[in-house]
Amino acid sequence: MPVAGGYDERQKKFRQHWGFKYDCSICQNEEEVAKMGALEKRKRLIADAQKHAQSHATPKINGVERFVSMIAETYSQPAAEVPRLGLWDPLIFLAQVYLQQGQLVKAVESALKALESLGYVIDGGRLPFSPGTSLVVRKWGLMMD
Repeated sequence: MPVAGGYDERQKKFRQHWGFKYDCSICQNEEEVAKMGALEKRKRLIADAQKHAQSHATPKINGVERFVSMIAETYSQPAAEVPRLGLWDPLIFLAQVYLQQGQLVKAVESALKALESLGYVIDGGRLPFSPGTSLVVRKWGLMMD
């Protein structure tokens, strides 16, 4: 599923190549959010988060964290029901940076949040690890590469 272009580009590609309007829960939600004007705000926030991420300066990490929170606020449905595609890239970026900085708890937390943004429901993955706790995927989400 093309993520970068958003709803309009995704619909154009499906009409062009397959001849139909794609009507999954993500598209339904984006169409609804677009009517409220929040989709444009989300796009701006995602672009700003990408700019902060590309600077790679440590102080900019706080900016990416802030943008993740603001992007999350533009979604009206829980991620387990409608994947939050706009959160995947900035959360994975944060996980990678935290890992490079040796901040393992934050790295794992960001990676789990990234998976949860795609609809995964995961129990037992948080740090610190508790003996006897298993990692369980309660619900599978959208696959990304």
